[in-house]
Formats: sequence, C-alpha cells, structure tokens
Amino acid sequence: MTPSRKRFLVLAIVVVPFVLLIGARQVGPAKDIPSGTGYAALELCTRTMLSANIAMLRMRQVMGSHQAIYDYYQSRLFAPLGIRNGVIEPDASGTPVGGARGILRPVDWLRLGQLVANGGMWSGTRLLSEDYVKFLMAPSPASAEYGASIWRQPSKRVAAEIRARLPQDSVWFAGHMEQFTIVVPSRNFVLVRMGVSFDHDTARNHAFALAAEWLDAQPAAAPVQ
Repeated sequence: MTPSRKRFLVLAIVVVPFVLLIGARQVGPAKDIPSGTGYAALELCTRTMLSANIAMLRMRQVMGSHQAIYDYYQSRLFAPLGIRNGVIEPDASGTPVGGARGILRPVDWLRLGQLVANGGMWSGTRLLSEDYVKFLMAPSPASAEYGASIWRQPSKRVAAEIRARLPQDSVWFAGHMEQFTIVVPSRNFVLVRMGVSFDHDTARNHAFALAAEWLDAQPAAAPVQ
C-alpha cells in the first residue's frame, strides 16, 4: 500500500447511505430489509452492507453507468460539502461496491459527520431530508443498536461504563480496523478516529472514552447550520 493510499483508508458503510438517499428519485422508494427475530446488530449490519451492494447495482441499472452514479454523488453530496477527490470504489464490473470502500480524507469524514449533526443541513442548504435523517437515526426493528446503516448509542460493542457517559442521541459510522466517525447532534460534536488497530476492543473503547471525556469537559453547544 502506497503512502498516499494509507491516507485514504476505508471507512465502511458510510457514504453509501447518503448516496442512496440522494438517488432516491431515480431508484424509487427504499424497501425495508426483512428483520425477523433473533438477529444481532452485527448480523443486521452485515445484511445492510449486502443490501447496499444490491442497491448500488440497481442504481447503476437505472442511471445507466458507474460514471452517472459518480457524477451524481460528486455534484449532489460531495461538492456542497467541499469534499474533493473522494470516491466510492467500483468493483471489477464498474459498479460501486456499496457496502464499503468510500475513500475520503479525515476532514471529509468530519464533514459527513457534521452533516448528520446538523440534521441534514449544510451552510443553510438542506442536503438530506428531515424524514431521512430521522430514519437514519431511529432504531431498526431488529436491534436498537443499529439504525439505517449507522450504529446507535445502545450498542454493546462499547464498554458499558463508557456507553453510560454518552448522550442518548450518539451515533457513529464504524469502519475497517476500528475507524470511527462519532456524532452527537445534541452537542454539535463530531470526532473521527482513523488509522489501523488490531486490538479492536481497546481501540474502540479508547475512541469512545475520548469522546466522553471531551463531552464531559465542554458545555453544550447549539447546532451550527
């Protein structure tokens, strides 16, 4: 892996939900993933990644090409956020992978997190509908630990003593090798952890403990639109 490649490490299942949203008019209304009983949040996450892959294939069929999808998310999502040179990598057929491989700089993950913290607003312009933001943050039928391709505060993947210190509206993007974008809309707070960790539990708890410590030390702030 080249040094430049390392700077753009993959954070999985983050960009895709936004691309699926802004492409909704082209693709049509989303369908609920069958939930059933007994599914753990991690299983649901895996199934959501697969569903995102299928949805991206459908987007390519409807929009005509990978280039059309690329042009769409670049103009409708990345450009308004000031994201430059970001990409959702395609597979060998040219279809964006969907469930992963959104390659961005750390500052760009901060921007995506801030977009969620702002309730879908950016510089006075609504990029995500209010209904979609509510859907994104709401607990899934299968597990309260997971929303619409985003992890939620009740997740038991975070140590209980740390989880208890986080606000109830905390959500996060979880990526490869314990990379995170942690978002707390009520506190206008976004934290990004990049890098690679082989001790997943320790890295995860360190990231969320840092978030909790910062929130404990800072007064509440109003969201910035």
